[in-house]
Amino acid sequence: MILGIVGILLILFGTVFALQGDSVLPGSAMSGVTFWLYAGSVILVIGLVLVVLGFMMAMKKEKPKTVFEERKDAPTDPSS
Repeated sequence: MILGIVGILLILFGTVFALQGDSVLPGSAMSGVTFWLYAGSVILVIGLVLVVLGFMMAMKKEKPKTVFEERKDAPTDPSS
């Protein structure tokens, strides 16, 4: 969950940085500086990777049992 939150924050910051570097969001010292366009794009991609990794880890962790796996866990001794 923490990985996903950090990823989402990086996506937001990367988007703002890239838009400022491309002069879409004017009014700061970053506006029109192509370094921020590229840096923001890299930060955005890293954020996307973190969100995907966090989602994959959460899905792997919460894997539901199948009917056959539940039957294996059931006691086989009729007296219990």
